Amino acid sequence: MKPIIRILAGATAALLLAGCAPSEPAMTESERFAAYTRQQFCDDVGENAINLNYTLSRPEEWGLERLTEEPFGELSLDFASVREDLKQSRRELNGFDRDALTEAQQLTWDILDFSLTTQEQAAGKELYDDLLGPVTGQHTNVLITLAEFSFYEKKDLDVYMALLEDLPRYFTFVEDYERARAEAGMIAAADTLNEAADYCEMIADAPEDCLLITGFAERLAELGWLNEADRQTYESRNRELVCGPVADAYRSLGECARELAARGGEPQGLATRLDDGDDYFQLLLRAMVGSDRSVAEYQELLVSEISTALAEMSALYQQDPAGYEAFTSTVPKQGSLPAEEIIAQLREASKDDFPALAELPYTVKDVPAALEDYTSPAFFMIPPIDSQDKNTIYINNAMLDPTTLFTTLAHEGYPGHLYQTVYTQLLDLDPLNDELGASGYSEGWATYVEYEYAYSYMDESETYRRLARLNSLLSLEISALVDMQVNWAGWSEEQLAEWMNAMGFNGDAAGELMAHVCAEPANYMTYVGGYLEFMELRRTAEAALGSAFDEMTFHTWLLEQGPAPFPILADRLDAWLESETSLEQAA
Repeated sequence: MKPIIRILAGATAALLLAGCAPSEPAMTESERFAAYTRQQFCDDVGENAINLNYTLSRPEEWGLERLTEEPFGELSLDFASVREDLKQSRRELNGFDRDALTEAQQLTWDILDFSLTTQEQAAGKELYDDLLGPVTGQHTNVLITLAEFSFYEKKDLDVYMALLEDLPRYFTFVEDYERARAEAGMIAAADTLNEAADYCEMIADAPEDCLLITGFAERLAELGWLNEADRQTYESRNRELVCGPVADAYRSLGECARELAARGGEPQGLATRLDDGDDYFQLLLRAMVGSDRSVAEYQELLVSEISTALAEMSALYQQDPAGYEAFTSTVPKQGSLPAEEIIAQLREASKDDFPALAELPYTVKDVPAALEDYTSPAFFMIPPIDSQDKNTIYINNAMLDPTTLFTTLAHEGYPGHLYQTVYTQLLDLDPLNDELGASGYSEGWATYVEYEYAYSYMDESETYRRLARLNSLLSLEISALVDMQVNWAGWSEEQLAEWMNAMGFNGDAAGELMAHVCAEPANYMTYVGGYLEFMELRRTAEAALGSAFDEMTFHTWLLEQGPAPFPILADRLDAWLESETSLEQAA
């Protein structure tokens, strides 16, 4: 889970790229690029206090200071200046001789190029995002983000208090942005806005029940370096700010959402409500999945995957009708275990398939009951790159049960997000790579390990494991296909219901699914698109290596590349396979 969303990633400030002063030795191209990427990383993570806290536990080692003045950073709807900065960033990147860089730096250059190209294509579409969506909305994400804000030293507590004081300014920016969207004819559906308003009103009406208060005293008690007098002072100040400016900010944002909801209509996909909505959806796939594959290509892949899954389910019914009938009434034994025990089992079971990683501390927390209707089934809070001991997994008990808990913890923990995130952080890669990465890489990896491995780790019959995997994967893939059909092809709710009924699914669920994909376009594709890309990489490796293909070797290579757009990974895989094939032939 990323701490904060940027509407259009700001370009870096102008950098000194000409080298050192004349009296000093000239910098090599590699040294110049290293200075450039370090500065860009610092600019990106230092632009607001939340990004900084979630990325670095010791910012002073990077020459950065904790922010207490306007800690939410610069907030502006002046998109023209951002576009000018973007042009400057392009000139700076193109000013490097890529061939003169190290192999690792060439990877970073390629990732920067992909990211800049995506932002260049997004120019003029800055108002197309929705900051009040049910999954990625700032009204929900900010609360969890602040609740997990890390206190490494006393100054962090001061920054946190400053963030609470600054929240009204940030939410005013969100209001201004959403009103600008409405004036441009891009208003969200009424139901989406009313849901956001309900959430904001819930916080504003009962701030003392808010997560920022209910869990704060316990968090302070864990700080051994904080004396009792300061603890009481900060606890009192936190309550004062949450019940004051924070509650007021939520009240105002709720009123704005309710006002806009009166002007909103029924859910409509991007292709229906925007003249260039289909093109924007394609751009979203590039930005969120990290792929330049066309929507039509993804549709073809998904139709093939869905057909194969349905055929496999039919074959299982023929092979084991009793096991098929027992599937719906079976409760997996491991699903009733404590989360920590499940994660320990997953860590042990995955050792033969994935490279070793030292055991890491982590915490599993329940999503507060009041927030269960507004958050995902589970999510992982990414630790700072310089401190891998703060790993938190949130579980939404209202959306999970014993049939889904085991595989969900594989997705969030081992060998999913927790494992992949920390493994990558411990590599000697440019931290900018991860900062620029699309969520399709991380969500694709977690989805890949969930469906290709986690179900096989379950202590159940083969028929149950296969059916459970197929049933869950089909649901996700069908949702992703609907995401494309509604937002890219322009399907209406009636067309969706008709298609679902024809496929043997419940067409009565079309309205709910339609509302979700309209409110969060490309969200399902972040998971499914990333999963499909990892599967395509694997199939390429299997085809090239044949019997010499080894899962552990492939996964090790894949993880050591770190987060990168899939076209870049595909090119690097081709080079790796060529070298592996040459070595095998020589042997």
